[in-house]
Order: sequence, then structure tokens, then C-alpha cells
Amino acid sequence: MGKIGINKEICKKNYWIKMKILLLNSLSNKEDFPPNPPLNLLYLASSLRDKHDVWILDLDALKYDSNQVKNRLIKENPDVIGITCTTLSYNNMVKTCHIIKQHLKKTILVIGGVHVTVKPKESLKETKADYAIVGEGEISFSKLLENPKKHPKIIEGKKRIDLDDKVFPSRDILEPSIFSYVGNAPRFTNNQTVMMWSRGCPFNCLFCSHAVYKGQKTIFRSPTNIIEELKELKRIGIKELFVYDDELIGLGEKQSAWLEQVCKLIVKNKLDDLIFKCQGRCSDTINLNLLKLMKRAGFKCIMWGCESGSDNVLKAIRKGTSVEQIKRAIRLCKQAGIKAWMFLIVGNYTETENDLKKTIQLVKETKPNYVQVTYSTPYPGEYLDLCEKENLILENDKSKWNTHIPVVKTQHLTEEQLVFYRNKILKTHIRYRPKRYFVEQILQEKNIFFDYLRIANYYYNNYGFVFTFKKIFSYITGIK
Repeated sequence: MGKIGINKEICKKNYWIKMKILLLNSLSNKEDFPPNPPLNLLYLASSLRDKHDVWILDLDALKYDSNQVKNRLIKENPDVIGITCTTLSYNNMVKTCHIIKQHLKKTILVIGGVHVTVKPKESLKETKADYAIVGEGEISFSKLLENPKKHPKIIEGKKRIDLDDKVFPSRDILEPSIFSYVGNAPRFTNNQTVMMWSRGCPFNCLFCSHAVYKGQKTIFRSPTNIIEELKELKRIGIKELFVYDDELIGLGEKQSAWLEQVCKLIVKNKLDDLIFKCQGRCSDTINLNLLKLMKRAGFKCIMWGCESGSDNVLKAIRKGTSVEQIKRAIRLCKQAGIKAWMFLIVGNYTETENDLKKTIQLVKETKPNYVQVTYSTPYPGEYLDLCEKENLILENDKSKWNTHIPVVKTQHLTEEQLVFYRNKILKTHIRYRPKRYFVEQILQEKNIFFDYLRIANYYYNNYGFVFTFKKIFSYITGIK
């Protein structure tokens, strides 16, 4: 665990107890290496490390089995463990918590994340954790450590109002190294990572798990603060960045003016040799001049949350956009020279065959560079309650809810129809996509190949030949 040791001394000057804190990202059931490091834990570590010894283990990247988790935790023996999960990794978090409670009886256990935020009482009961933090944890976790006995079991997270008052994410204390991650597709080069420029989305889409953080306002980092972090990332060798904001463009005029300032500073500081990708909202505030400036600053791809080609469906899922706005955003994006990625969902609430035929027509007409089609997946919250009430659930094992298999139907579509139309949308994209797609895909696959070689090299250097061979064998054959 690096240079960190158990250092429980009374800091007389500041009157706090210095603790050894281990932050864990739960293992999911995906065999794939996760594309990005857990940015939430990197920020949480930054809020703690000025007073405590902190380390981060991404169990989803390390792919530890239960025995490896147990041995590692016993070896480290931290004073406090903070563990986060998604719905997909919740079952594995419960198992990890049971290991902690069985073998590290004096360790304070704190759980958090979106799933815990929706179901804190249930999560506490099933994990036997000491505390559950609901919502954002950076401020509340630090306060908890000052005097744990004075806090309730369920702690309401306090939202940050100034993103410039925090240090940059603690990428240096993450295991594995940030250079082990391959980044989000499309991949234009190697050495990728994620970054956050703003936080919060004011919209309330039915399917989105972020809606559990009700009453969000979008808050922005200052352009100069963003530039300072970009300089640091470039200095350590990062070449490509996925800006991990809910929506970096399309939330309104205020956001557009702010983003314009950021892009101008990127160019001015000669950081435009970095490659950027982001997510966008198809709204009327999208304009060609801003997109051209983004292109000049190094943006190569925008991932647009389109979801459907039917206005009826867009209204049913409370998207707040229209098909005409989607067409316009895709057109302007491509006109500015930025690749357009269209996110679509099959099995949206109230969706019919006619709605899906409209989605196919949308793909034909707009010809996006990339299309991603996932199945509607009701993570805990209002949408899940709705699906349970209307008996739409197809798969009850939430550890399988990876958006790549149908887990809910609609009142009008069966599981077989969902699979059929997902494949038909993808085939339509193959037929109508831009002509240069195949050349770009070959170059992308080359980058992916070298990325996975780098991951294998990481495993070999850190865990030896036998461990690396087992991981490769398991990945190829599916045999654990």
C-alpha cells in the first residue's frame, strides 16, 4: 500500500486523530477492465488526505476474488474503510462488507454511492456497515471522521457550492495506476483519463439514476482552475480526456458562455494538442460557433443523449427535448467537424413498435458517426418503482443489469421484440454511417489492442506470470 502505514497519532496543533483510510470501488460482474478510474473516490480522497493517510483500491480494475480481497484487507488493516458501488456492483459490495465485518472488527465501515443513496436503510441492513452517506460524500465523510460517535447511521451528504475550493483528484494514490485504464470509446490515442469541469444536471429524465440527487443545480469550475488541472495532466503524460460532466454542452446560455471561456483558454495556453470527448444535450442552445470553437480546442467527439426518435417517447421519459432538436444538434456537430455519437435506448417507457421505427428513421436521416444502443434499465428510484408496479421486470438479478441485456419490457413490446429492434437499429447504422467509418474503426481497434497489451503488462509487473495468465485465460474463455 505504498508508503502509507498505520499512523494513529494525536495531531496536537489541529486536534484531530490521524487515521489510515482505505477507499474501495466495488467489483462489478463485468469481465472487461473498467474504462476509467473511479473519479468519485479520487475526489473523496483529496478531501481527506490533508488530515489522514489515504489509499484507493479499484477492486473492479484489480479483479480480486473474495479470498484476495480478504487477504489484502487483513494485510492493510485500516482504521476506516469507505466503499462505493453502483446497482450492478451492489451484491459484490455486500460480500466485501461481510468480509470486513468478519475479519476487521475494529474498522469503521462507511458505504455510499447512488444505490446506497436510494436505499440507505436496506443497504445498511444488508451490509452491516456502520454508516451510510446519502448523496455527495466529500464534506460529510470528513465531518464523520472528526467524531464518529456523534453521527447517526444514515448521514445526509452536504453538497458543494464551490468546485474551486477543492484540490485536484488524487490520481497518485490509486491502485492500479491511472495509466492502466483504456478510457472511453471512441479512442483516438493512448494515455486517457477522465476529468470533471462542472457538476449537476437540472433535468429529471425518468431513466437517469442521477435523478436521485434531487434539486440539482449545475455548478461550474472556473476556467482558470480547469486549465491548471489540464496542465498537470499533460505534464504527467495524459493525451486524451473524457470530460465526465452530466452534459458539457446544451444546458443553457450560461453554460455556453462558460464553455466558450474554457475553450479559448485551452487554445491560448497551447493545450489544444490534447484530445477531448464529452456528453451533450440536444437543445436549442447548441450553436455552430461554439461547436467550431470546441473543435479548435481539441474536441473530437460529442456523445449526444438522444434516447429515441419518437416525440411521444421523449415526453414519456421526461427528456425535455424533441426529435427536431436532436436532428439539429447532430447536423451542427458534424458540420463543425466533431464526430457525433448517438446514445439510444430500446424499451423506453410506453415505447411501441411504431416508436422504434421512428428511431430507425432518425438514424437513417442523421447518419451519426457512432451509435450506442442500450436496453432500458430501471436503476433504483422512480422508474424502478414504476416498472415493479406495472409488472414489467424481466430479470430480477440486479447484478445482471448492465444495460446490454433486456431487463424490462414495455406494455407493448416483448423481450424478443426489444432484441430484434436493437439489432435492426445497429444494422441501420452500419448501412448509413459515414463512408470513412471503416478506416476510423481500424485505427481505433489498433489503439484498443495496444491498450490491452498495456493492461496485461501491468498485471505481469505487479502480480507475476501466473496471475496474468489466469486473467487472460478467464477473459478469453469466460471460465473463472
